[in-house]
Amino acid sequence: MTRLQDYARQLASPMKLLGEVSGAREVDLRRLGLPRQEARSLLALADVYFGPTPFTRRQRSCRATTHCLATLKIIEKYVSRTKSKRDAWALRSELCATDQDVERLACTRLKEMYPPRQPKKAH
Repeated sequence: MTRLQDYARQLASPMKLLGEVSGAREVDLRRLGLPRQEARSLLALADVYFGPTPFTRRQRSCRATTHCLATLKIIEKYVSRTKSKRDAWALRSELCATDQDVERLACTRLKEMYPPRQPKKAH
């Protein structure tokens, strides 16, 4: 297998990669040659999908996602806009399970979860 094929495989099926990253330290990933930002990103994703949480059932279901690594990063971008861990896991679960456009669905769900405030009328 070429390096390019291996890289493509890791991006397309990220849960094995994140499972390996789980429990690692940033310095370990940096020693492997990963840039600081990528090491931190992988550690954050590994913590979400393999770290301790009271939402273990949702976490397990999210691990079954068919989304690539880039899409998981997009999912976490939108999940970071939620106001509670319960909301975060609900949104994450839905986005991991969907075959729709993740960004469009995330925007829709966030607007439903947190509707814009209506300005108060002045008297």
